[in-house]
Amino acid sequence: MRRLLLVTLLVTGLSHLTAQEPAPFPDGVWKLETIVLKDGQQSRGLLQSRTDRQIDFAEIVQRPGKPTFAIVRGIEAAHVASVELLPPKEHEELLERFRQLRYRAVIEAGRMEEVRLATARRGSRSVRTYEGDWFTLTSSADEESTRRCVVRIEQIFRAFRLLLPPRVEMPRRLTIDLYASVDELRHELEMLELDVDAPALYSLRQARILAASELSEYERKLAQVRRQANEFGRKYEDLERAFAQGLTKLSSDLKEAGFGKDEIAAELNLRKSAWKKEKDEAIARTREQMRRNEARFAEVTAAMFRRLDHEALHAYLDAFVYPSDKYDVPQWLHEGLAQVFESGQLEGASLRLDAPDPAKLALLQAELRSAGRLPLAELLVAEGNAFAGRHDTMASRRHYLYAWGIAHHLVFRENILAGSAIEKYLTGGEDLPAAKRFERLVGRPLPEWEEQWRAAMLALPASAR
Repeated sequence: MRRLLLVTLLVTGLSHLTAQEPAPFPDGVWKLETIVLKDGQQSRGLLQSRTDRQIDFAEIVQRPGKPTFAIVRGIEAAHVASVELLPPKEHEELLERFRQLRYRAVIEAGRMEEVRLATARRGSRSVRTYEGDWFTLTSSADEESTRRCVVRIEQIFRAFRLLLPPRVEMPRRLTIDLYASVDELRHELEMLELDVDAPALYSLRQARILAASELSEYERKLAQVRRQANEFGRKYEDLERAFAQGLTKLSSDLKEAGFGKDEIAAELNLRKSAWKKEKDEAIARTREQMRRNEARFAEVTAAMFRRLDHEALHAYLDAFVYPSDKYDVPQWLHEGLAQVFESGQLEGASLRLDAPDPAKLALLQAELRSAGRLPLAELLVAEGNAFAGRHDTMASRRHYLYAWGIAHHLVFRENILAGSAIEKYLTGGEDLPAAKRFERLVGRPLPEWEEQWRAAMLALPASAR
């Protein structure tokens, strides 16, 4: 549903910045820009953008015998000691090289502790707010859940900016309302007289995204785990003192009983070893509980983020790249790009966008092998009613599936977003039939391109990620 993230995304800290002095540039290696942090860490790459709050920096990694790739990170301006830029001409040359590299980039998330939250009122409730460079967020969730969500959403928007650089000089500011339970979101939708059953939706008129997950339940379980961890800490501090006192008394008792020095030492070491084993096992159980808690957050928020990624792409495209009052973005492209981002694969803390979604790919391949497959000429003219919001009809599911397959191929195989063809496709084509507009985009007759696309999609291994 239109109105209601590659790239690979990796969550790490600033510790991944190169700490040592970079080596001189060998022949044939790119000339790079340098950023130095106040703690002495530094990195070489490309400065993409800069605000008073944050710098977007792409560290470019070149290793002998291996493909060059980039690590894109947002760095707090307060942490930066200096930035050494290339002359304008060399900067533009580096930027052009990076544009060809961006699909192999790694995008880091920010640090939770650096998310600046404030408090405000949402009706009768106190809420947390966040003012970022790209959106304003209001959350009824607890502080830690809100910070986690902000970091993830900022990461999503950094991915958007990498593949779809902003084009609008003064965009409408987006707002994101995050609710700690699905019931809260449903109540808000009732107040707005909207009948939508989804974990996230986007309102073009208000430039507003509403999203919800059962974060209040996650908060309750997190508080329980932390109480147990604190109780464990206090318990073992007491036991540690009691154990040390017990060893002292045991040593004295054994000495009085006539045991030799070596025998006493052996017994004490045996007791210490048993105590250490018991304590290590208890610590391991606590750490495992915390690890499960981290996994639980991903589980609780999975559906919300999948839908939020989708709706946020619609919002970002409308506000920052191709506003609907100036550009004619067809429905299939809007929905196809949104699915490219929503289908990102989470591997621990990293998110990949370049690998095809295995479930979607398997379904699409089955479609493309069938005699009754959907002609692309039909997809290209499909309007909003062909993309039902709940994907609850066979026709709707087919339209979404084909839109995803075409968008994925155009972005990652034909690099269509990097050239000027996309600009011509989205402007000045109102008088051309949809098929002719598409042919101008891809530079080939539609039947020829369709057959090549079909062969390429069928050649992909459905289980590959």
